[in-house]
Amino acid sequence: MESNLAIPILPTLNIHQTAHFYKHALGFEVQNDISYAIARREGIEIHFQRCNNVAVCENSACYIRVLDADLLYSQFFRKGVIHPECHIETKSWGMREFAVIDNMGNTLWFGERSKGRTSVVSEKKENEMPLG
Repeated sequence: MESNLAIPILPTLNIHQTAHFYKHALGFEVQNDISYAIARREGIEIHFQRCNNVAVCENSACYIRVLDADLLYSQFFRKGVIHPECHIETKSWGMREFAVIDNMGNTLWFGERSKGRTSVVSEKKENEMPLG
């Protein structure tokens, strides 16, 4: 059965560097030419288009629904690509999610519907919480 599908097109300052990052750091299969790239992994597809403005990259994001956010998080954590402020946790709106910032500054949010898990608070946040 076919369904509707949205595929993000993110900006990149350098197609070759982006293709390398998505292939080696995130485990995507990548096809690219000089001005456009397509990255695919386990049903996820992201396109990239050449852009000359770093601010556009640094202010771009997409949200990707996944089947197992914890597994993907552990794979990306081992690669050292998790956003330092966005470790995995279950949000009040019922999504278990985390973020990655790519080598051009794009933010990729990965999330799945919560399965009754409790919220995870990062060690940094615990240390910043006021006592009593």
